[in-house]
Parts: sequence; C-alpha cells; structure tokens
Amino acid sequence: MYDQHHLRYLAGLRCLHTEHKALLTQWPEEQFLAFPLVSGPSPQYWGRGCAVTFKHNGQTAKHKGLVVLAGPIRDQLRHTRHTRLQALSQELSQVKAQIGQPRLRTVKAVQRRANARLKASKVGRLMSATAYQTPAGQLDLRWQIDTFPLWQAEQKDGRYLLVSNDWTLSHQRMFQLYRDKDGVEKRFHICKSDLQVSPLYLHQDQRIASMLMLNMLALLAYTLLERQTRQQGLHLTTRQLIKRLQNLTVIETHCHDGSLLRRLTPLDPDQIQEKLKTLAASMPPKPHRVRLLAAQNGDVTGQATPLAETTTQAVRFRLAPTPIASANPFLYHKTTHRQVYEAARAACPDCDEVLLWNERGEITESCIANVVVQLQGKLLTPPVQCGLLAGTFRAWLLDQKKIGEAVITLENLKRSERIYLINSVRGWREALWEEGAPR
Repeated sequence: MYDQHHLRYLAGLRCLHTEHKALLTQWPEEQFLAFPLVSGPSPQYWGRGCAVTFKHNGQTAKHKGLVVLAGPIRDQLRHTRHTRLQALSQELSQVKAQIGQPRLRTVKAVQRRANARLKASKVGRLMSATAYQTPAGQLDLRWQIDTFPLWQAEQKDGRYLLVSNDWTLSHQRMFQLYRDKDGVEKRFHICKSDLQVSPLYLHQDQRIASMLMLNMLALLAYTLLERQTRQQGLHLTTRQLIKRLQNLTVIETHCHDGSLLRRLTPLDPDQIQEKLKTLAASMPPKPHRVRLLAAQNGDVTGQATPLAETTTQAVRFRLAPTPIASANPFLYHKTTHRQVYEAARAACPDCDEVLLWNERGEITESCIANVVVQLQGKLLTPPVQCGLLAGTFRAWLLDQKKIGEAVITLENLKRSERIYLINSVRGWREALWEEGAPR
C-alpha cells in the first residue's frame, strides 16, 4: 500500500509473529560488534540488516529491516535481571531458614512455598527450586539458575527491529532517523519526567506565556547539555548526566572587601570514594586524620597525617585575648583560610587549646573543635549564628538529642559544671580552664 501511494515509512516493529521474533536472535552478540551504527571508539549501538516479510490478504511484501543492539538498554536490562535474581535467591533462603516451622514440615509444603516465590517473581522462570529430604531425614531446599533460559533471555536484551520500505537508506541513516523521530513529543515527555515541570492550570495570558517560557528555558538547557555531551564524546545519556549533576553545588563566599569566591562541590561521589581508597592504601596501618580539599574548579585532593595518641587527660585551654567577628563568612565553612584560628593559637602558645568568643561576649568554638558545656545538668552547645563551624559530630549529637543548643556567654562559662571539646576525630574531650587564665 505504501509503495502504491509512493509513501516512505520507517518504524519500530513490535515482533508478534514467530518469523519476526526469530530475526531478533538470528545473530549472536559477538557478530554485532563489527557493525556499529554510530561513530566513535565506543559506539554502544550496533545493527545487522535483514529482510522483513509481511503477509496480508494473500499478498507478500519484503521490506528493509535493521536489528538494533542498544548497549545501554542491554546493560540496564541485565542489571535489573541480576538484581531480581539476587532478591529471589534471598527469598528462597528465607524459605529454607523457615523449614521446620508450622506449615513447612513436609517436602510438599516446602516445594509449594518455593514455587509460590518463583511464580511471584518476574525472573522466576529463570530459576528452579527443589525441596527434598536428606539421607538423614532432614528437609532441605536447593535452587539454581537455569542457564539455558537465562541465555535465551540475554539474546534479546537491548534488541529491537526497525523496518522501512526505503531500500536506499543506509543502516546508520535508518537508526538516526528513528532516534530523531517524534522530537516534539519526546521533549514534552522530558518536561514532565526528567525536568519535572509540573502542569499548572492558568487563565491569564501573561501567566500562560510565563509558563511556556519556563518550559522553553528548561528544554533549552536540556538540549544544550545533550548537544555538548555528544560533542565531547561522553558515553552518557542526558538523563544519566543529569543524575550525576544532582550532587553539584555552587558555594559562593562573599568577602568583606566585596570580592566573591565561587567553588564547586565534587560532581562524582564514586571518584571521591576511589580517592579515599587510594589514600588509605598508601597509609601505614595506624590511625590517621584524613582531609579532603576541594578546589574552586571542583578538583578534589586528599591528605593524611598520623593521629597523635589519645590521652585521658583534660585539655587545658585559655580564652582568646580578642573577640572574633560573627559576620566573618569563613567561620561558617571549613576552608584553608584559617587566619582567625592561627592568630588565636599564636596568642596563647602555652596551652593545649584556645576558646573563641564573639563581639557580644558569646562563646563560639575552639580552634579545632566545637564546644559543649554542662549547665544545670544540661549539655549545651552554641548555635551556629554565634559564629562557628557546624561540625559533623556536633550535628549528629544534636540529631540524636544528646545535646541542645543555647547561647553561652562568658558568665555562663564561668558557672558551667563541665566543659567539653568535641569533633569527629577525637570525640569527647573534657576541657579545663587553665589556672591563672583570666576568668
């Protein structure tokens, strides 16, 4: 009919007939790799040409076919199948562990329970389970993956069939045209899925135009990202790249002199984990203090220094001779800009630690730790607004309700029952106001 009306078509064929299903598994996976559909060192998409036969009302027609092997789809299907097989194996392990309990005291009952687990799983047909009785008379259950059905399923992973009546199209062109089809509809789908632009019911023309503008800007950013990904030869879908960028944070630090510092948080947590593993492998087997440094461009480096032996003696501290400015932005972020702390330590060289306080006479922190004081039986730490770093150990203690927040003045410090310095490296350390220090 298409040829009679001089029409050309290209479509993905849903393989319902046996002869069409056979086309998908006609070649083993290895025989696709020599026929890439896209250029580049790692094409990810391959295709084999074939003829597709159609029969209708006693007539037979042959059209140009292309069996596509999509690497990303194949890998995702196999990962999902592997995850489901692991989950099914865990369920069968639970059945085995329950043998001997009521309703699981016969071979038939155990087999029935195992069969129910197989039937409920989407990968149950790929695994077999057998309940049996050991020579000692004990009930047991064993299971295994059926390799042949698994192999058959893997032969179809990531494969689909394209069909056209235009025999002049190359395989690469067929694939490209198919990927580019329905561009507008796909973009609307992207708005609702990847970009999560929620639909709104609007009545005023100005608001409708604004909503359309937001959609267009979101699609423009998405399309530019998609284009740059392809130009840079990154083997990532735009959706995968957006998922990686979810961890991206831009931190702006506004300085007193009017300057502005911007830095990026690390993009890839896996890379950070790899850096930490490499750093750990290079350290001798004793406690170390590890520090990650993030540069303005997002580069991350690791440093490790041996941790001094922990003592049970209380930390001797003095008060800093001058107050800190609570508006100083560097007090709220862990950076290498430590002039405030270095000046305080230099002013009190004959003690273990220096306690800082702000222009309002409120205690803030020490040079390397947060402060906790005991007042009337309550453990309290200064709030961040006083001008201090919100340490991770402090945050955990607050989350666990082990300490509370309260402004602690110098007068409160004098009346405190106990004083502690806390951080994630040393934990809790009791602190003593050094004898002879100004109180």
